Amino acid sequence: NSDLSDELIALSFVSGLTDMDAIALSITNSLKDGLISVELGSKAIIIAAIANTLLKASLAIAMGSKQLRQHIAIALGATVLAGVGAFLMV
Repeated sequence: NSDLSDELIALSFVSGLTDMDAIALSITNSLKDGLISVELGSKAIIIAAIANTLLKASLAIAMGSKQLRQHIAIALGATVLAGVGAFLMV
């Protein structure tokens, strides 16, 4: 079961990079069917959201103006930190 947990977390990260919808729906269905625990489902969705935020921040920093990069670094950096905090609390 630990292997499944690790694999689901890794899959959530990769899937969350480009889109949150598919992984969130998949996790929700797995929770509804009792295939995974609420704790694992929560962690998987949080990891997907962190990955999605990191990709968006990276794109904005790479392509944006200096002012945009500063704003994005602060806003999305805080979002990622909040996500990490939530992950650790679950």
